[in-house]
Amino acid sequence: MGKEVTPARQVLFPFKSDVRGADREFLPSALEILETPASPVKVALMLTICAFVAAALAWSVFGRLDVHAVALGKIVPSGQTKFIQPFDPGTVVSLSVTNGMRVEAGQELMAFDAAEAEAEARRQSEAASALRAEVARRKVAIDQAKAWPGRPLFPVADVEWQDDVPPAFRSREHRVLAADLSQLAETIGTLEKQIAQKHATRERLNMSIAYQTELIKTLQDRVAVREASLKLEVGTKINLFDALESLDKSRSSLASDKGQLLETEAAIVELRGEKDKDLATFIADNSTKLADAEKKLDDAVQQYAKASTKLARTKLLAPTSGTVQALAVTTLGQVVTTGQQLLTIVPDGGRLQAEVYVSNTDIGFIKVGQDVVVKVDTFPFTRFGSLHGKVINVANDAIDEQTARRQQANPTSTVNAMANTPGAPGQPQNFVFLVTVALEESAMKIDNVIIPLTPGMTLTAEVRTDDRRIISYLLSPLTKVASEAFRER
Repeated sequence: MGKEVTPARQVLFPFKSDVRGADREFLPSALEILETPASPVKVALMLTICAFVAAALAWSVFGRLDVHAVALGKIVPSGQTKFIQPFDPGTVVSLSVTNGMRVEAGQELMAFDAAEAEAEARRQSEAASALRAEVARRKVAIDQAKAWPGRPLFPVADVEWQDDVPPAFRSREHRVLAADLSQLAETIGTLEKQIAQKHATRERLNMSIAYQTELIKTLQDRVAVREASLKLEVGTKINLFDALESLDKSRSSLASDKGQLLETEAAIVELRGEKDKDLATFIADNSTKLADAEKKLDDAVQQYAKASTKLARTKLLAPTSGTVQALAVTTLGQVVTTGQQLLTIVPDGGRLQAEVYVSNTDIGFIKVGQDVVVKVDTFPFTRFGSLHGKVINVANDAIDEQTARRQQANPTSTVNAMANTPGAPGQPQNFVFLVTVALEESAMKIDNVIIPLTPGMTLTAEVRTDDRRIISYLLSPLTKVASEAFRER
């Protein structure tokens, strides 16, 4: 029946057999199976699978895949959306904008009731003007008092008023100045009259002393003559006693006049001292009150500045040119509170950016300049594609994920206040980092229509951070298990 095929040969050469196909049908079943060669299709399929496995293994060793950090965020303008809030509570009396309206920088947006602020500013302005007038008046009073007696106290010198001092204040302070100087002049005049009287008394006493001195000399001569006459027994003792009495009276009168002269000179010195004291008291009193008025003036100027600032804050002005959005004021007379968000302004001309929050596990691989693929949630990327951008800023500090969500929903809230809010008991805090991405496109083509992107649109950002061998994805779990094995308690 032909050449016999050994089993070893059948294994080594499965396609070769000396038994023809028609002859196999007459062989026993076991021999028929042994003599029937393997199907070429199965062999080809097995070789193909082996080739695919080998190719996949080679690809996993030499091939590399990009590693992306995925983060959620939203679109913001490069100049940041401006949130308009009032500094003080008030009542809206004027509304000049509507949603979607474009405004210029410095344009009035709305105004609040300014009656109270105007009254306070006016009161502080008048107080400052009154104090300026008082300061000018006291300076003139001091200068004129120091110039006396080289310059008379009257007429009153001209006062250099500041331009913002009203005429009514000038007239009032001028009258006060005239009254003060008049009182000082009257006091000094009275003292000078008294000094003049004392001078006259001193002259009279000097003359009297001179007369008494000469008279005493004459009386002394008379006493000497009568003493001589008495010795010669020409005169009597009575005449001598009369002469001695007259001499004693003259000496007593001279002593009295000298005493009065000393008192008069002392009175003159005292009156002059009193005059100098009154003048110095006037200058010191005005100097003290001048310093007090200048201190009050400084405080009044500060209060006026505060009142003026508060008055200016009754009008909200646009900080930049842009478009009005999220207008919260709808009715005149509406009451607003401090810090309430009344509207937002999206700046013009700025490029759009994306602010995304990257998890703590990915932030170490994020660097400025890395490429980013941005998928806008509004337009599914599977239909409309995605945007491209680059990382331009990476935050240096992390915030809690819940805080980041609240901040993203309400940017005007205080981050510190939210960060201090404790999380739920038993839940670990996840920290994220703020990353800013500059977008290369500001619009998307949707159904052949160019639609601009709007700040506030949510998105998903994929930052290409690195590439990695494919086989490392398969080996890293094994490596982790091996490194952590045999350490259990």
